[in-house]
Amino acid sequence: MRLLIQRVLLQLAVALPLVCAAASVDVVKGWNMLGNSESLALDVTTGLNDPNTVLTVWSWNRTASKWAFYTPSMTPVELADYAQRKGYDVLSHIASKEGYWVNTIKAGTLTVATEEPPQVGTSSLPLSESDLLAGWNLAAFADGKTPAQLNAALSPSLKVAQKSILTLWAWDAAAARWKFYSPVLAAQGGTVLSNYLTSKSYAAFENPIGVSEGFWVNVLSGATVTTTSTSTTSIVPTTSTTSTTTTSTTLPPGTMAIFSETPAPTVLGFNGDTSTIESESTGSTNQVLKIVQTTTAAGLTAGNIAGTNVTLNQAIPLSMTNRSITLRVKAAAAGTYPVMLRLANDTRDASGADPKAIQSAVVSTATTADWQNVTFIFDRYFDSTTYNKLTVFFNYNVAGTNTFYIDDMKLATTTPALASFDEGDLAIYQLSSYGSGITSTSRVNDPQNSANKVAQVSLVATADDWASTVFYNIGNIPSVPNLLTANSQTVKLFVYSSKLAVKVRLKLEDASTYVPGSYSSSRIIEADATTTKVNSWENLTFNFSSSAGYNAAYKYNKATVSFNYGNIAPATFYFENLTPAP
Repeated sequence: MRLLIQRVLLQLAVALPLVCAAASVDVVKGWNMLGNSESLALDVTTGLNDPNTVLTVWSWNRTASKWAFYTPSMTPVELADYAQRKGYDVLSHIASKEGYWVNTIKAGTLTVATEEPPQVGTSSLPLSESDLLAGWNLAAFADGKTPAQLNAALSPSLKVAQKSILTLWAWDAAAARWKFYSPVLAAQGGTVLSNYLTSKSYAAFENPIGVSEGFWVNVLSGATVTTTSTSTTSIVPTTSTTSTTTTSTTLPPGTMAIFSETPAPTVLGFNGDTSTIESESTGSTNQVLKIVQTTTAAGLTAGNIAGTNVTLNQAIPLSMTNRSITLRVKAAAAGTYPVMLRLANDTRDASGADPKAIQSAVVSTATTADWQNVTFIFDRYFDSTTYNKLTVFFNYNVAGTNTFYIDDMKLATTTPALASFDEGDLAIYQLSSYGSGITSTSRVNDPQNSANKVAQVSLVATADDWASTVFYNIGNIPSVPNLLTANSQTVKLFVYSSKLAVKVRLKLEDASTYVPGSYSSSRIIEADATTTKVNSWENLTFNFSSSAGYNAAYKYNKATVSFNYGNIAPATFYFENLTPAP
């Protein structure tokens, strides 16, 4: 009888399929901080594998203090290779009670699945002391508590374990703004917490935490947090082992400096900038960078223009989707000022230059006496370089004096570049040339950085003046983004030319109308740009808004470039990073 029962149970187990449980989550375009409040792990390769919606997924390995990464646009082999080169883990699952980031291409609803159906009668468990390690924890739970209630519930067990919660953070995706709560500041009563929120432009993190919401918890270990006054309590997150140990600040993810941290960034003004870190106003606990500019001279090179160096306590984690930096700034006197940002790692070559320093475009900022955010985009960066030094130039290349203030420095999301050639996906790039006297090669070494891969085009003296290279040829694949949108008909291409004033023609096509055996389609638009540098990288902008034949209903997903168009001369060109302009 026992054997018969075992056989029946085995047959039932085989006959009953394993159906994954699923949960739906609404997301906005861009960054969303979500959480797994289920009792089982979420499978990212099942629920977050739609390349039409999901760009990247990230979770935080709190034990190793490193990121785990997943993108549906890469094969498993490509993903493993990319993660290894970047120092990431490959993300496959989100554990129970863990939070995660999802960067989306568009707003919509995601359906994420657990590995197996939850058992009858089980439910998600709220966070406990054992779930929180010292430092940063990207967490989730389904108990419906507010941050204040969560802290109150966990405080007794945390105290026994000699731990305490310093801060809690959540991301308001719709407003693109941090929500913040600190039990340390809340315990001081009055307007201490609200004043800090105002000084940092944070929203109050006070509502019950949603079932699909992720959040950061910064935990202090080995010491009890003093909550009697701001003079004995650090307003920003700090870690310490004993009361006699110097504290050091752990900043929120994506934040590079707030100038209230310990130790503070090192600042140094030059060529007319006098730079100090001081209180925002009399009696304020918020520290800011103050730059008093006494003189600038127009027409000088960047190295001789007044500026301020800021050496950070940690590296700036640049990536293809995070190549922008936002500064919170204001000026004593309102006006419009050109501002430029430069990043470096302070490693010099034999000539004393920093060959891997990068700089943003000059941004004309209408600065007032009120705080505002100014964003700087970096067209490219070097993978193998650790950027930890930032230089800001107010009144760039113009004469003028003023006093400027900078508070938060943060990374911002950037439109990812296409055809970067870093991944070597020839199924996408399909680099090929037509016309005589031209050769095209993908994935050669960058002439300025051997660690970076780019495409190369060489023209001989007898090359056709229309010789062209097809480098982005996706075909009619629905997951491929349109290079142009109703809001922007401009794209950029990073180009390195061996000659000055070279005409470059960029042709975009709707590949769904491609005619086999022909290099054309019935839906073609063209735009031209001219190089302004020799043996140096520059971002060329191609505006198709006035191109004959442009139609917003078409999907432009094929790109062809023609160097030295209309002329016959030998030359060598390099290019990468085809990027839809914002």
